[in-house]
Amino acid sequence: MRFQPVSPAPVRVGGDPRRVARREPNLREYYEDEGRRLRHTPEFDPLELVRVRLVFRLMPREAGRSVLDVGCGDGYLCGQLGVRGFDTVVGVELAGSRIAYARGRFVSVRWVQADAVKLPFADRQFDVVTCTEVLEHLVDPERAMSELGRVSRRYVICTVPYREDVRAHPCPHCGRPFPPAGHLQSFDERRLELMAKWSGLQVVRWRHSHPLLEYRRFRYCPPLRWLIQGYYRQSGFLGGLFVRS
Repeated sequence: MRFQPVSPAPVRVGGDPRRVARREPNLREYYEDEGRRLRHTPEFDPLELVRVRLVFRLMPREAGRSVLDVGCGDGYLCGQLGVRGFDTVVGVELAGSRIAYARGRFVSVRWVQADAVKLPFADRQFDVVTCTEVLEHLVDPERAMSELGRVSRRYVICTVPYREDVRAHPCPHCGRPFPPAGHLQSFDERRLELMAKWSGLQVVRWRHSHPLLEYRRFRYCPPLRWLIQGYYRQSGFLGGLFVRS
């Protein structure tokens, strides 16, 4: 199911009720501003470790030597991919403010500012393509998935919030509807599988993760984990490993 963007509400101009303008959303501007104010690294965002662990649980043993991370944010996953043995690591991010931060911290990674729906790379250029917590932000995630499959030589790894409620809420200041956390899409296994199929990919395996279950007491006590994970199965993060069909 495609997301239909909410039409922006009229905004009064200059205090004159007869003069009305429409303010169109600007995603690049929004994420540039967010990149100047917020950091997505473990020091500031503990959920980043949960996301990265999920990616490495999905990573195939014989992954290859080159990897592209689409929507790399502040670059923490890219840095970890370099540590894990990839010779070529490239990070793509829409916000230049985040690339500037990542470039100063992870010097061995190549950084590219680009849109996930129009990647500036050749077909089948990378052994693995990762896309972590990005698709839910896009108006056209199907097109982005197609791009992930196009530039991948073999594997694609995607993670998303699982079955998230993305109904827009009214802003208490201006009254206009806005999506929580900028998330426009909701995903489950069926939707991701269909998107992958349309992009020439097929599912290898799924992994589900919830931040609560990442605490050591649950990770090292499987019976306790099994007892409670059913309750949290309809939330958390869903990750999928896909291969070119």
